[in-house]
Amino acid sequence: MNLYDYNTVNRILTAHGFTFSKALGQNFIIDPDVCPEMVENLCAGEETGVMEIGPGIGVLTKELCKTAGKVIAIELDKRLFPVLKETLGEYSNVEIIEGDVLKLNLNAVIKDKFSGMSSVKVCANLPYYI
Repeated sequence: MNLYDYNTVNRILTAHGFTFSKALGQNFIIDPDVCPEMVENLCAGEETGVMEIGPGIGVLTKELCKTAGKVIAIELDKRLFPVLKETLGEYSNVEIIEGDVLKLNLNAVIKDKFSGMSSVKVCANLPYYI
């Protein structure tokens, strides 16, 4: 599934009845150069845990799953969960957590979810309001 293709993304979002929320500052990067470069610069490997804030439809998440040992994606918008299930279903090293990253106890999330990882990094396409 090519999440860099506008028509593919539009088809998936339409199938799930998803519309963007200005209040949440939603914007999804689908430029095929941006997400791979972000992941390359992150330098994550099999022993690295990555926390992604706001996975959206999973474009960056998918790239992170290809290199990181474990990816925890924190998503506030419950409406995106069925979309993420579809777009990330092939990856066993990802977990989506519902929540507001500004209110979560991130130390607890890191301790609970990244046990055994040699390092933990954060990667995100943050909404403007954060």
